[in-house]
Amino acid sequence: MKVLNYIAAGALAAGVGAFAAKPIKVITNASIVAGNNTWSADTVYHLSGRVFVETGENLTIQPGTVIKGLLGDTTNASVLIVTRGGTINAQGTKDKPIIFTTVLDNENDPTDLGPYDRALWGGVILLGNAPISEGTAFIEGIPSDPRSQYGGSNAADSSGIMTYVSIRHWGKVDRRR
Repeated sequence: MKVLNYIAAGALAAGVGAFAAKPIKVITNASIVAGNNTWSADTVYHLSGRVFVETGENLTIQPGTVIKGLLGDTTNASVLIVTRGGTINAQGTKDKPIIFTTVLDNENDPTDLGPYDRALWGGVILLGNAPISEGTAFIEGIPSDPRSQYGGSNAADSSGIMTYVSIRHWGKVDRRR
């Protein structure tokens, strides 16, 4: 997977000392989650464009991890897509939820963004092979891509587990209408 790494660091007022923020790992739309990956709580992940968990791959996200979607227009919105046959294991806890949000959100400040601050990034999409009324279909708003197909014939299909997960300020609106 192609990943850009950089460290976000800062200094407190003089005399108080310096601190190092969590490292930030940028996952680009050119990168594909390949292999059995683990995203850890000691890093903040920034999604840039569509990031896919491919068929046969698993993404594990540790409790307390923060994932932020970068800004993008409707068809290039940052989004995490678990494709048919891919899986996600995102099991946060009551004390350490997994947070998916926008880069505009300070997840430690509950007043920085409000309930009407929506459609700031694409969110999380879980696709699967379970039956749907049309047999199969494609995700609305994603340009034609075989990885955006969902539906099938496996009623026991599972895309993984997500518990104690907060998905904030997501959804993209097509403003052209």
